[in-house]
Amino acid sequence: MKKIFRKFFNIKQNKELIKSGNLYKGIILVSLPLMLSNFIHTVYNLADTFWVTKISDTSFEVASVSLVFPIIMLMLTIGMGLSVSATTMISQYIGADDKENANKVVSQLVLVSLVLGIVMGAILYTIADPVVRLMAGSETVLIQNSIDYLRVISLQAPLFFVFMIYQSSKQGQGDTITPLFYTFIGNILNIVLDPYFILTLGMGVKGAAIATVLAKAIFIIPIIKLFTDKSSIHVDLKYIKPQWDFMQKIIKISFPVMIAQSMSSLGFAFLNTFINSYGATVLTAFSVGNRVTSVFMMPVMGMGGALATFVGVAVGADNIKRAKDAFKVSTVLSVSMGVLFTFLLIILRFKATAIFINPVSDAYTFALSSEYLIFVALCLVPMGIFQNLQGVFNGSGHTKYSLFIAIGRLWAIRLPIIWYASTMTNLGHQIIWWAMLVSNVIIVTVGLGIYKKGKWEQKVI
Repeated sequence: MKKIFRKFFNIKQNKELIKSGNLYKGIILVSLPLMLSNFIHTVYNLADTFWVTKISDTSFEVASVSLVFPIIMLMLTIGMGLSVSATTMISQYIGADDKENANKVVSQLVLVSLVLGIVMGAILYTIADPVVRLMAGSETVLIQNSIDYLRVISLQAPLFFVFMIYQSSKQGQGDTITPLFYTFIGNILNIVLDPYFILTLGMGVKGAAIATVLAKAIFIIPIIKLFTDKSSIHVDLKYIKPQWDFMQKIIKISFPVMIAQSMSSLGFAFLNTFINSYGATVLTAFSVGNRVTSVFMMPVMGMGGALATFVGVAVGADNIKRAKDAFKVSTVLSVSMGVLFTFLLIILRFKATAIFINPVSDAYTFALSSEYLIFVALCLVPMGIFQNLQGVFNGSGHTKYSLFIAIGRLWAIRLPIIWYASTMTNLGHQIIWWAMLVSNVIIVTVGLGIYKKGKWEQKVI
């Protein structure tokens, strides 16, 4: 299987394209494995949702998973912040032709990610019960399933954190292909295990979580390689103990990302609570709509991730012009795909929704989800630009700007609109859909203004 991946994706060629060569070709080739990785993960999410919908004739099981998803993301934000540090610092050291310091970065990050993974997993398991009861409010039918799902998922934190460092270390070197192989195997295992644990063993929502955790066992293999493969950037045991100069850089880059992701996850938890005030049916429609939209979002997310590597290497090599050109090329590609996908999603919205919701027996939920897909389809173009802005700010190491636009979109615009509408007016659920669209358009305008000021062009290593 791995030979097949390498046949179609040339790692050496991609690494050379990142430093020089045609940017259209380079960004497409480097982002393709990231797109495929996102696609595979999206297929798993869709399959997971599909099997959960088969537990009963109601939509409460899907709502149970959706309710706690922002809390799970809150845990994973620590790993995401550390992974951005890995991509940024390694790509800039590669651009500066300094592999020794790149090895130091990986060694420090593996140590930190393992410790934090254990701590965060333990915290999440402990607080699952009171947090779920607080979020569920009057929807008591969601509580037990949500608690079970959250506790089981918390067990994957240490392994997931360290794998993200492996994935980002490869991405920082321009190798987006090798991590794809392990992501592919892990998600296929997950898809296979889902129906067995959910339906055959009758474990329901908890079974979905168990299947997810067991499938992550495949990540042990690349983590071992992170310690043993000396031909690549690797963990060197002499650098495994904390070194304050590197820790300062890691904190400076990763902390804003952690805060941004944490605040976003917390914000979406509040958002789910507000949505839940309109009823579990609206929350289910919101969840299903987001799962469908994720299929159309994966290409632009892949390009944003690839762009971070291009920008990091260019900034490390003091080639700001190439970094700017990479942003322009990636934005043109993302906007073009966004326009195409907008029309496709609007046309296919009924068929896509029917995969998860029965249009006859659950007609109201079906109608809500189909309606929501129109609004999120209109968000695809601004979201493409948003992902590219994140790629520039993260790749250059100026993650404080990523923090600003991520938090601003949710906390300064979207949540206030929905809070006001749900508590102070009699406006219906559509205000949620409008708030999503308006917040994306406004924050992209702000982000482009930050980009043009050019403060992100300075090195952080």
